[in-house]
Amino acid sequence: MEGPEPEDRRVQLVLESVGRFAASLRLGRWDDGNAAVLPFLLEELLPTVQSFGGLPIYGWEFFDVAERTFPALAHRLSLDVQLGLDGAAHSLFLFQEGPDRHLDLWLWFDRFTIRDPVGRVISLADFTAGGRRWWDAFNKHDPRIQGHGMFPLS
Repeated sequence: MEGPEPEDRRVQLVLESVGRFAASLRLGRWDDGNAAVLPFLLEELLPTVQSFGGLPIYGWEFFDVAERTFPALAHRLSLDVQLGLDGAAHSLFLFQEGPDRHLDLWLWFDRFTIRDPVGRVISLADFTAGGRRWWDAFNKHDPRIQGHGMFPLS
């Protein structure tokens, strides 16, 4: 990690031509195949995410992995909405994890832009490099990554 942590670490992903959105909200750990699935409506997505009390939304591998990640949970969806005929060129997979429930999110889309908190475009190369620096710091137990909801294993 280089330098101090940015004052505002948020980024905005602007997805264009979103064709499908699916989610699986389960009462249990991510790997609990028997965890109850809770349905919700698309307009309830924001309150659902907020109900995790501000815990971050993560991704291990974000882009174009739906063909690997989606089939295992396709039969355990809370929501699956087709939004149009376009929007299938790429996918985004994210998750949010609480102590007693787990939310997986998939979006299919055609194009995206990454922006900083004030709306400036961030290049994919800079965004990816920043992510690599953070994970390198995480794995080295750098104290600057503490307090963000994740803890490296000893």
